[in-house]
Amino acid sequence: MVNQISQKGAALSAAKGADREVGLRVREIIRQVCREMEVEIRKGHVARDHVHVFVSIPLPLSAGWCRG
Repeated sequence: MVNQISQKGAALSAAKGADREVGLRVREIIRQVCREMEVEIRKGHVARDHVHVFVSIPLPLSAGWCRG
C-alpha cells in the first residue's frame, strides 16, 4: 500500500512539474507576442486552465487582435 501511494505522489508531482513548464512557456509566448506588437502588459496571471492579461494597446491596433 505504501508503494502505491508513493507512486501516485510521484505521478502527481510530475504532472505539477509539467503544468509549471507549460505555464512558463505560455508566459514566454505571450510576452514575445506583446513585445512584437508593442503591447504593454500591465498585469497577468497564468492559471492551470486559463490566462488573464491586462494590456495597454497602441492606437493603431484594435482590441480584437488579442481576444481568443
